[in-house]
Amino acid sequence: MIRFYFYRVVWGAEGMNRSGKMAFVALVTVCLGGSPFLSATTQANPNSLVAVSEIPATAPVFHIDPVNGNDSTATGASTAPYKTITFALSRASGPTILQLAPGEYSAETGEVFPIHLKPGIMLRGDESQLGVNHRIVGGGAYISPTLGRQSIAILADTGAEIRGVSIKNEGRRGYAIWVESAAPRIIANTLSGNVHDGIFFAGQSRGWVEGNRFYKNGANGISILGTSTPVIVNNLFQETGFGITVDQRSSPRLESNRILNNRSGIIVGGSATPLIRGNLISENQDAGLVAITQAQPDLGSLAAPGNNIFENNGNFDINNATRGGLTLAALGNRLRPEAVKGNVELGGQPTLPQYVGTAPEAMNVSDLPASTPPADVPTLPTVAQPNPVSAPSAPAPVAAMPTLPQPATQAPASSTAERIRILVTPKAPDDLEKLQKHIPSAVAATLNGRPVLVAGLYDSRAQAMKVMDDLTAAGFDAIAEVISAN
Repeated sequence: MIRFYFYRVVWGAEGMNRSGKMAFVALVTVCLGGSPFLSATTQANPNSLVAVSEIPATAPVFHIDPVNGNDSTATGASTAPYKTITFALSRASGPTILQLAPGEYSAETGEVFPIHLKPGIMLRGDESQLGVNHRIVGGGAYISPTLGRQSIAILADTGAEIRGVSIKNEGRRGYAIWVESAAPRIIANTLSGNVHDGIFFAGQSRGWVEGNRFYKNGANGISILGTSTPVIVNNLFQETGFGITVDQRSSPRLESNRILNNRSGIIVGGSATPLIRGNLISENQDAGLVAITQAQPDLGSLAAPGNNIFENNGNFDINNATRGGLTLAALGNRLRPEAVKGNVELGGQPTLPQYVGTAPEAMNVSDLPASTPPADVPTLPTVAQPNPVSAPSAPAPVAAMPTLPQPATQAPASSTAERIRILVTPKAPDDLEKLQKHIPSAVAATLNGRPVLVAGLYDSRAQAMKVMDDLTAAGFDAIAEVISAN
C-alpha cells in the first residue's frame, strides 16, 4: 500500500496552508527508498515542507525495454522485460516501479498515449542523467474536466512519480505532463521540445517538482492554474517560452530555480499569489517577472526576504502591470531599481548573497537537440515597435488593425494590464464566416501584411485557453499572444 507522511506546512502567521486547510504535524520523518523527497535547501527551511507520499522500496519492479522486451511472453523481470510502458501498466495491481531501459518509447514501439500513471506508480529511468537516454515521445487526446480537449504525453495522478526520463510531445499544442487536481512527484527529468508546455497543473493540484530541466518548449516551462499549490524547487527553465506561468487563483511555491534566457521569466496573472524565494532570474528577453490583472506575487518581506537574484533581464527585472496599480512586495532581492516598473515596494537586504540552489546547470546548445514544432502549428511574424512594451514581447497590432472585440470584461482605459488575444490563420475564403458561427464578434484583420482572423481579447488565460480548445477542436489554426491593453 502507499504510505503517507505528513509534514507541517506554514504559510503566514495563521499556520494555514494556501488552500485554507490546517496543515498536519509530522508523524514520521523518514522517507523509504529512492532519493530523499526534500532537497538540502528545503530541509533547512521547515516552512517549505509539504505532505508527500512515498512508494515503498519493496514495491515490485517491472523492467521495460523497447528494443529487447516482449509484451506477449515476458514477465517483467530484468531478464525478461516488457516492451511497452502501456502493457506494464496493465499488469500493475498496486504500488509498482516501472524501470525503463535506455531507448525511445513511442507509438512506433507500441505505446498508447496518453500514458496514465495511477497512484503508487513510479516511472523511472536514470535520474543522474535527467533521463536524456530514456525518451518518451508522443501524445494523445485527453479531455480535461476544467480545460477541455488537450494533447498530452502523460497524465499523473496523486501518488504517482516520474523520475529520470525525457518527455517530448510534438503534437498540436502538445504538453509533456498534465496534472489534473492531483499531487504527483516529478523529479530529475528533461522536458524539452514540447510544442506547448513541459508541465501543466490544473484544477486543485498540488505535488512536488524538483531537479528537472525545462528547455526549448514552445509556450511555457510550467503553467499553474486553478487553485493549484505545487512546490517548484531547484529546476532549470531555459529558452522555454515563458519560464513559469501562474494564473487564476493558484498559489505555488517557486523556490531556488534557475530561470534563464526565456521570453520572460515568470508571468503571474489572475488573482494568483505565488511565493517566490531564492530564484536566479537572469537574461530573460523582456522581463524577469511580469504581474498582470490582479496578481499578487510574494517576492519578499522584511521578515522573510525574497533572496531572488534578478540580473541582465531585457527591459525590466520586475514589471508590475496589474490593473489599478496594485502594490507588490519585493523586499530583500538583488535587482536594479531602475529596471522595476509599476508600484513595487523595494528595500531590505537579501540574507543570501548568491544563488545557493541546486538546479541543473544551464544548457549548452549542443547538449540537447533542438525540437522543431510541426508545420501545422501557425506562427505569426513579429511586428517591430518603436518603443518597448511593458509586457512579455509579442506581436502587436499594426495601424490598420480594426478595434478588437472584447469578449471578456474590459479593463479601464487607463489600465496598463495586459491581455491575451486569440488569432486564427485563415485557410479558405469562408473561414471568417465559419469562425463567426463560434464567435459572432470575430473580425478579419491584417498583421504585418498577413491576413488573420481576430477571435477576441481576453483578460483571463483560462478564458483564452477555453476558446483555443474550442477553435482547435473545430479545425481552426489558432494562436494566443499576450499584448498590452493600452
